[in-house]
Amino acid sequence: MKSSLYLLAAIAISLLFCSCGEKVVSTPEAAGPPVVKDIGVEEFAKLIGTKDRVLIDVRTPSEISMGKIPGAQELDFNGPDFESKMKSLAKDKEYLLYCRSGNRSGQAARMMQKEGFPMVYNLDGGYLDWTNQEDKAVQ
Repeated sequence: MKSSLYLLAAIAISLLFCSCGEKVVSTPEAAGPPVVKDIGVEEFAKLIGTKDRVLIDVRTPSEISMGKIPGAQELDFNGPDFESKMKSLAKDKEYLLYCRSGNRSGQAARMMQKEGFPMVYNLDGGYLDWTNQEDKAVQ
């Protein structure tokens, strides 16, 4: 009988310690997971220049020399220092990324997501779609 009481007491104490020993860790996910959103030209254009949003062109310098979206910062995705420069960007802002077709900027956006940037927009179709829409607007 005594051994049963000791066993029950030991179980109760272990359960008490197990439930109290749980750590609550604050992670970026607590505020909501980082998000990457692929958007079209119209929505992308509406977001450019809005508060706390930064426009970034991830194309190569030779691609950029053929034209770019006004106001875009240049950050060559293929450059040797892309990752370190990307990690040094402020995480309290939202980012609008584009490349030629949306592929590299999509990859860059997902890298930023893994680094904890809260909101990154990728121009689906890239600069090709952007210039195609401009051509349509002129007609």
